Amino acid sequence: MNIFKAKSINPGIYIGKARFLVSKAPIIRHSHISADKAAAEFEYLTDSIDVALAQVRQILTTLPEEGQEKEIFETQEMILADPDILQKLETLVLKELNSAPSAVKIAFDEVIAHFEGMQNDFFASRAVDYKDVQQRLLDILLGVHTDPLSSFQAGEVLFCLEPSPTLISSMATQGIGAWVSQKGAYTSHAAILSRGLNLVAITSIPELAFKVRDGQQVIVDATRGELIVEPDADTLARYQKLKADMEASALKDQARALEPAITSTGRRVRINVNIELPEEAATLKAMGAEGIGLFRTEFLYLDRSSLPDEEEQFQIYSSVAKDMAPFPVTIRTFDLGGDKLSHLIPFEPEENPFLGCRGLRFSLFRPDIFKIQIKAVMRAAVAGNLQLMFPMVNDVEDLLQAKELVAECSKELAEQGIRHKADIPIGVMIEIPSAALCADILASEADFFSIGTNDLTQYTLAVDRNSETLSYKYAQHHPSVLRLIQMVLKAARKAGITVGVCGEMASILQYVPLLVGLGLEDLSVQPAKIATIKSIVRKCDLHLEEMVQNSDLDHLGEVEDLIYQKLKKYYQD
Repeated sequence: MNIFKAKSINPGIYIGKARFLVSKAPIIRHSHISADKAAAEFEYLTDSIDVALAQVRQILTTLPEEGQEKEIFETQEMILADPDILQKLETLVLKELNSAPSAVKIAFDEVIAHFEGMQNDFFASRAVDYKDVQQRLLDILLGVHTDPLSSFQAGEVLFCLEPSPTLISSMATQGIGAWVSQKGAYTSHAAILSRGLNLVAITSIPELAFKVRDGQQVIVDATRGELIVEPDADTLARYQKLKADMEASALKDQARALEPAITSTGRRVRINVNIELPEEAATLKAMGAEGIGLFRTEFLYLDRSSLPDEEEQFQIYSSVAKDMAPFPVTIRTFDLGGDKLSHLIPFEPEENPFLGCRGLRFSLFRPDIFKIQIKAVMRAAVAGNLQLMFPMVNDVEDLLQAKELVAECSKELAEQGIRHKADIPIGVMIEIPSAALCADILASEADFFSIGTNDLTQYTLAVDRNSETLSYKYAQHHPSVLRLIQMVLKAARKAGITVGVCGEMASILQYVPLLVGLGLEDLSVQPAKIATIKSIVRKCDLHLEEMVQNSDLDHLGEVEDLIYQKLKKYYQD
C-alpha cells in the first residue's frame, strides 16, 4: 500500500481501478500548400470550425440552464467565433499558405503560450480552454474520431496529466466518477465543471505515471487530499464504511440546508458563498445560502473586446442583488494587476506581479476605470442589499483614498439626479499582513472585514500557494496566520464591526470547527459545501469554544493535533 499527498479539487471518497488516459492526438508537422489550393483549404477550415461549434452546442444542451458549468462551454463557443482568431487563421492559410492543421497549431499555440506565460491560475484555465478547442479542431481536420474514454468502464478512476473541460463532461456521461491528475488548478474550468458535476478529484501528484499502474485498485480521498494505491484489507474496509457514512450524512445535511447554522451555545454563524459569475446567483437561496460574501468581478474585464461600461455593470449587479434579496451581496471591486490584467488596459509588465500594482492599488492608479465600477454598484444597491469590498488593502491610507472616490462618485450621481445608495457599506479584504497588523486602525474606517486566507497565508509565510515544491510549507493553519486572524477578530469586536472568512480556508471542512471556535461570525464558502458546513456549525458546542480559546496555538504540530485529533468529531461522523 502506498499513499501520496495531493491537492483536493472536489471533496469526497471514490474507490475503483486506475486507468490512464492514453492520448491518441497525432503529431502536427508544419506543412504548406500551393497558392491555387489556398481558397479550398480555408473553406475546409471554416467548415471544420462549424462542425466544432455544433459539437460544443450539443454539449451545452446536456448542461444545466443556470450555473457556471454552461458558461465554460459558452466560452469555448466564443473562442471558435473570435474574429481575431479567425483573422489570424485566414492570414496563415490564404497569405502564408499554411495547411489548415498547421494554421490551427500556430494560431492557438501563440495564444496558449501567452496565457501560460502569465503564471496565474485564472489564465492557466484560459490556456486549457484554448488547448481544448485546438484539439477539437485538429481532430476534425485530421479525421480523428476516437473517443478517448472508449476503453474506460463505469466505476474506473481516470488518471491523466491534466484534464480538459471536454474530457470532464464526457466522464460524467460515461459513469466515471473520479479523476486524478499530475497537473491542475483549483480554479481551472475542468475543476469548476468537476464540482458542478460532483466528480471526486485530486491533482498535483508529481510523476504520477511512475506511481500507479493501470488496473491497480485505488482510493481517491479528496477530503484529506490523498491517493491510496493498492490499499490493504483493513484500509479498504474502513474507507468503504466511511464512504457509505458520508453519503448517508450528506442526505441528512441536505434536508436541513435551508435552516440557519446555530451552534449548541446559540451563536449564529452566517453561511455565505463565493461566486465568480452572475448566473450562479439564481439558485443560491434554494441551496441555503444566506448571502454572497464574495462576488469576484474580474470576469467583466477579461476575455472581451471592450471594457464594461457603467450601464452593463449596473445591470449585472442589479440582477444579482435581486436574485439574493434580502440577503447581502458583497461586490469585491476588480482585483486586476500585473498577474491578472485585461489586454484592454495598457500596463507595463512587472517582475513580481504578486507584490506589484494589483487589487486596490491598481484601482487607485486607474480611478477612471474604478469610478465606473463604484457608480454601477451604488446604483444597483437601490435594488438590493449590496456592499462594496476592496481587495489588497495595505493600510488605512489606501482605504481613505478609496472612500474619497466613493464620496466623489456619490456626489456626481446626485448632481446628475441618478438614484443610488450613498451610504453603501464599505468593507476591507484582509489579505496582506500589514492590513491585519493595522486592523484596529482600519476597523475605525470600515463597516466590515473579510479575511482572504489564501493570500494572507502566502504573504505571511512567503510561500507561493501554487508551488508544487513548497506545497508542504503552505499551511493556512500556521500559528502566524492564526495569530493574525485573532488580531483581526479582536480589532473588529472592539470597533463593533463584523468579520468573516471568504478564503479557501472557510470551505475546508477540517477548518470549520477551528474558525467557529476562534469566533468567526460568517463564512463564505463554495456553494456545494453549504449544507455540510451548516451541519458542522450545528455540532459546535461550549466544549469546542473553550478548547480552541484555551489551546496553545504557538507551534504547528500543536495546531495540527487540535484540528486533526481533538476537533475531528465535529467535522467527521
